[in-house]
Amino acid sequence: MRGKFIVLEGIDGCGKDTQIDLLKNFVLENNLQEKFYFTRLPGGTNEWTQKIRSLIFNEEYRFSDKAEAFLIYADRAEVMEKEILKNLNEGKNVICNRFELSQYAYQIYGKEREDLRWLTDWLMNAVVGESQPDLYIYYDISVTESEKRRINREKEIGGGNYFDQKKKDFFERTVLGYKIEIQKYKHVVINGEESREVVFQNTLQEIKKLCGI
Repeated sequence: MRGKFIVLEGIDGCGKDTQIDLLKNFVLENNLQEKFYFTRLPGGTNEWTQKIRSLIFNEEYRFSDKAEAFLIYADRAEVMEKEILKNLNEGKNVICNRFELSQYAYQIYGKEREDLRWLTDWLMNAVVGESQPDLYIYYDISVTESEKRRINREKEIGGGNYFDQKKKDFFERTVLGYKIEIQKYKHVVINGEESREVVFQNTLQEIKKLCGI
């Protein structure tokens, strides 16, 4: 029986990475490794697709928005075939950090490139087709909270990527994009500004309900 495809989404700092870590711990503690598979986009878990991820987020050399879209979907084609679809067809539930919503929210709305929607639509249909998530979980936080968390994260672990340097209006447009585009898919919205324990319990409840665990 095919597994369920679940995607965690939201702007930078919304808590996706934290929730993924908590979910991985839950899976290990409850011996559910055979039922779940975790990945992320861009990059997946393969060292070669992670090299594409490093190109996409590289700050030293910026590709044009059109070239970046092709890079993103080259990565997505590999991860879709060799990780997501493979594990779904083996009966595992796949939990993915970001998917199509990020592409539209960040690239089309955030960067104000509505003129490239046709290209994104075409690439999405060619690479993803009918293999859309069974559920999007969107973590809703304010742009102000996102900025505060990104600053704290940079102080704690350093680094970041070129999106972290974007101004407030970019993230405001991105949030708007999320809230418009998510209406096309089955989804739930979780308040990402609550404690990580409360957010985790709300997340786990939705996953248990969908996956029947």
